[in-house]
Formats: sequence, structure tokens, C-alpha cells
Amino acid sequence: MIRKKILLLLICFNCTCAQDNFMKRNNLYKETSPYLIQHKSNPVHWQRWSQDLYKQQNKENKLLIVSIGYSSCHWCHVMEKETFKDQQVAEIMNADFINIKVDREENPDVDNIYMTSVQLMTGSGGWPLNVITLSDGRPIYGGTYHTKEQWINVLDQVQKIYLENPSRLEEIAQNIENGLQAYNTIEVTDRPSTFSTDSINLGVENWKKTWDFQYGGEKSSQKFIVPVRYQFLMQYQKITGNLEINAYILNSLKKIANSGVFDPIEGGFYRYSVDPFWEVPHFEKMLYDNAQLIGLFATAYKKYNTPLFKNRAYEIFDFMEEHLQDSSGAYYAAIDADNQLGEGRYYIWTQQELKQLILENWDLFVSFYSIDFSKPFNQEFYILRQSKSINQFASENGLTEENLQLKIDYWKNQLKGALSKRDFPTIDNKLLASWNALAIKGLAQAYQAFGDEQFLNKAITIFNFVEKEMIVSGDLFHTHQQGKVKIEGFLEDYAHLIEAALFLYQVTGNTEYIETSEKLTQVVLADFSLNDQPYFSFKKDQPLITQILSTEDNVLPSSNSIMANNLFLLGQLLQDQPYIERAKNMLLGMHPQIIEYTSGYTLWASLYTTIAYGFYEVIVNGSEAKQISKELLRHFLPEIIFQQSEIEGDLPLLKDRFDPQQTYIYVCQNRVCLLPVTNTSDALEQLENFSISNTKFPNF
Repeated sequence: MIRKKILLLLICFNCTCAQDNFMKRNNLYKETSPYLIQHKSNPVHWQRWSQDLYKQQNKENKLLIVSIGYSSCHWCHVMEKETFKDQQVAEIMNADFINIKVDREENPDVDNIYMTSVQLMTGSGGWPLNVITLSDGRPIYGGTYHTKEQWINVLDQVQKIYLENPSRLEEIAQNIENGLQAYNTIEVTDRPSTFSTDSINLGVENWKKTWDFQYGGEKSSQKFIVPVRYQFLMQYQKITGNLEINAYILNSLKKIANSGVFDPIEGGFYRYSVDPFWEVPHFEKMLYDNAQLIGLFATAYKKYNTPLFKNRAYEIFDFMEEHLQDSSGAYYAAIDADNQLGEGRYYIWTQQELKQLILENWDLFVSFYSIDFSKPFNQEFYILRQSKSINQFASENGLTEENLQLKIDYWKNQLKGALSKRDFPTIDNKLLASWNALAIKGLAQAYQAFGDEQFLNKAITIFNFVEKEMIVSGDLFHTHQQGKVKIEGFLEDYAHLIEAALFLYQVTGNTEYIETSEKLTQVVLADFSLNDQPYFSFKKDQPLITQILSTEDNVLPSSNSIMANNLFLLGQLLQDQPYIERAKNMLLGMHPQIIEYTSGYTLWASLYTTIAYGFYEVIVNGSEAKQISKELLRHFLPEIIFQQSEIEGDLPLLKDRFDPQQTYIYVCQNRVCLLPVTNTSDALEQLENFSISNTKFPNF
């Protein structure tokens, strides 16, 4: 008996020693995230994020350093090289702090709460995001990039206060916690009871004041492409017929398409422009940007029939297939801004390099790619920027489009040959459920616009992968890395995948997609609902400091606005009134934000516009439904809820509408339908001139 007790004590002692030693080394070598692996050789004793682990292991009650970034972030690399590789810095961090590295794409919940904290403290944010917290995770200091000297100074000052006046830090932490709770609470006491067209019109009119009518986008020293804003404006313009808005949309999209933010050689868009003219990009390429931009340019092509927009959609797709595609068919997360030579060096050129490669039509080449050799981008380097569409440039230079295209093909072949010998930037090979769902949606929109089966086939391939490999026992996971799922799914994963399934349902008529969307919706309702609000939390359980409410639509639309749209659409397709009412309650609660700051809530505004102005149901039912639907969906019809079926269906809008002898198109409003027609031109005419007055309805 005594021997057994001694043995147990030795085992416990050895485990304790192992745990202590575990925290006294850099453990990122065990990780799969490219961003975390980038820091595995730092002398800092980095740990991955694990809220419970640090509570258990932090016996000395040390302050925590939570450093957040992502693999394609240029300034993250700079701080890693200048600061976190430094032995002096590491000694201070290791002695006085527990040091945690977070990949913001793996843990968007952690990034969200600390980014909001830093914005509350400083008024701005960015990456790398460096936060110092109490041992319970509540922040007391936050900032972005620091030099070695700045960081040492911060660490010394914070540690001194912690030792001499800890109550001061507790006060700071409590104030920030209160601010976070207030930020993540939505007051719905003054919400209206109905949806008003006047309200949404006022919101758009106020938003117009920030528009850059000359260069496109919004007035700012840097410019980001926010696809959901243009999707909303195209919908709103179609409904209202506002010509000023139409001109703004068209100018903005052309400026973006022919800008330095687009890579004219290998395709794909960079993350943003560092200037107000869309000329100089920040060179990282993100899946979430390009996935949404396929859909944006495809939708814009439906509305404007502009070849430039079709070209850009195809070029983005080709880029994603060549550089982001995993063997599973799904897409990687991002491509770094840097290679071994520095930021953007993979993409930029010296005059000498170009002269050695371009042996024909030099002046034409320089003009087409807008190169001004008197104004280098960086010392001796130049950015290639296609500033005019092919048809415009050909016309201005006395060329046929066919002849110009031959020259462009030659130029690209020469340049791609040179690029193949360069060091390609690091690819972040995480497969994220939410971002791949965005790609499914964008590809489905491209299929609608162009009728090209490769887009639909690719969307189905990605969906099948996510459904088979990333849903385990009914629960969706956030990432898939090295053949395994990792990290339970967040609201953004569920919301985007439900939306993707609904898009695939509309373009295929396959009811398995609507069944999947319904199953996932039930998980959201069960696991993410809040007791006192109609909204959903970002994370299922164990919130850090407070629940996160994702409501603002930015470069990524918010999880709650997507869910509101999902619930409304599902409610209409299934005639499920509780879904519809919940969506409306979510929307009415956001009314002040939608009207006061429309640009930050454009997906909410899109649903608001749909309800306020009204919508139609369009149903195609019969053996030729797929082909007729394909023809119909090529048109820009943002005001419709669409269903198709080649067989007799039991969903409410399909019930009792199947005729084995004929395929019919039904145009309806509030389930009251005009006489069915058999061709798309008649259906489009009905939509254009919809009137239920004095109409004799068939007995359905």
C-alpha cells in the first residue's frame, strides 16, 4: 500500500514537472497553422491559444501577452524579425509573462474580442495585434506593430504597474470589460414596427456624402473593396431606378477592375489599395476577397453586360484554381504579401527586367500596363496596372481586339516565364469552412451569370468536401489542416455554409441542399441563440470576457446579417413563419444602425429593401426546369425568390404545380400568381409589368 502511494506521488510530481517545462519552451512547432509555424523558432516561449490551459498552468498569476496575426500579414513578419526574434525581448517576455500566439483566421473569436478591445482603448486597430491581459484574459494594454525598443518599454511599464499598483490594472480591465459588454449589446427598445422605404432611402442619401464619384469607392486615404456594398447598391438601384447611383456603381467597378489592386498577369485581387486612387496595392491575396469578387463581377455582368466584368470573374477563377486549390478541390486561405526578397517583390519589375522580356511592341506594352518610368513604385521597381479595358485600348490604338489579345498573350507568357523562376510567396494552406462557403456562393453566382458548368461543378465539389470532411456528427468545424478538422465551427461557418447551400439549391433544384441548410439552421438555433435577444452569439460556448455579436458588414458580411437573410429565405421557401418573424425581428432591431450608417450594414440593408419594397416568387416547374432556369437566372433579378424543380415537389411553393407535359414559369407575389407562361421572355415581361388587378388566377 505504501509503495502504491509513493508511486502515485512520483507520477503526479513528474506530470507537474512536465507541465512546468511545457510552458518554458516554444511549443509552436507542434502546430499546423502556417502563421504559428512562422514563429516556432523564436526564442519567445510561445504557446497556442487555449483559454483553459493557461488558467490551470499560470500558478504565478503572470500577465498574458496575446499576439495575434496571420500568415500573409507584412507587418506581422516585420515585427517577428525585428522584435520576437530578439534575445533581449524574449528574456523579458519569458520571465514575466505567459506568451500566446494566435492565428486570427483559426481563432476569429479571440481576434474579434481583442481587436474590439484595442479599438475601444486606442480608436484604431490592425495586425499584428499585441495585447497584454490579466491572468483571466481581460485586456489592460493593446497596440499593433511595435519596434523592439517600443515593445521593451511597454513590457517594462506594464510589469512595473502590475507589481506596484495592481488595482490600477484591475480598474482598467473592468472598464474595458464594461465597454465590451456594451459594444456587444444591441438595444431594441426604439425599433419601428414596420419597414419603411423612406427609411432606407434616407440611409442611402446620407451614405452618398462619402462616395468618391471620381475614383470610385468611398473617400479615404486607403481603399478596400467591400463587395457586399456594391451588391446592395445594384439591388437598390434596380428597384429605385436611380441614375446617379447607377453611374456611381459602374464607375467604381470599372475603376476597381482596371486598378493596381488587380494582378493583370496571374489574376486575382490584392487585399486593398494604400492610396485613394486604386494604384498601389498591399500585395497579400485573400480567398475571402477573391471569392466574393467572382460573385460581384458576375452579378455586375448580369446587370451591365460589360465584358470587362466577365473577364475579371474568369481571371479570378483561373487564379484561384492555379494558386489556391487544394487536392480536395477546396481553396487555401491566402497568399503572403512577401517573398524572401520583401513585400510585393514577387509581383513588381525593374525596367531592365521588362526590357529583357518584352522584345516586341515595347511602347504599346508600357502604355497598356500604365508604366511611368519617371515614377517608380519603390526605388527601381514598377507595378503593372491595366488601366483600360481591352476594347477601349484597342480602339484608341487602332487595333482590333483580336490583334491586341494576341499581343497581351505574348506579354503574359513572357512575364509568367520570369515569374516561374522567382520565389513564390508563402501560401497559407488552411481550409476554412466559412471562406470556402463564400467561394461556393461566388461560383454559383458566376454560374448564374455565364451558364458555364465549370463554375457549378466546382461549387458542388467544394460543398461536398466541406459536408463530408468538415461536418462531424452534425457539428461543423472551422478549419481543415493536414487531413484533420480543427476548432469547432463559429457562427460565421454555419451562416456562410447555409447561404451556400441555399444558392446551390436555387441553381440546381436539388432538395438535398435545402435539407442541409435546414439541419444547419437547427444547430444555429439550438447552440448560438441568445436568451434575451433575437441575435446569435459568434461562438457556441465559453465566451472570452463576453459574448460576441457580429453585426457589422465590412470586407466580410456579418454573421448575424447572413443568418437574418438565411432565415428569411428559408422561411419563404418552407413557408415557416417563425423563421420569417425571427429574421424580421433581427432586422427591425438593427433599424437605427442601418439608417444612420448604411455603408456598415449593407447586407442588413439588402434584406430591409427586399421587405420594404416587396419581392416576387418565381417558380419553374417541369421536365425542362433546369434549362429554363439557367436562361432566366442570367438576368439581373434581385427582387425575386426563386425555386425550380424537374419533378413534382412537396415544398409549399412547388406543391400542385407540376405538369408532366409542360414546363411552366409562375410569377407570383405573396403566393398569388399570374397565369403561368412557358418561356423566359414572357416571365420577364410579367415581372416588369406585374399587376394582380383584374387577373384571373388558375386554381392551384
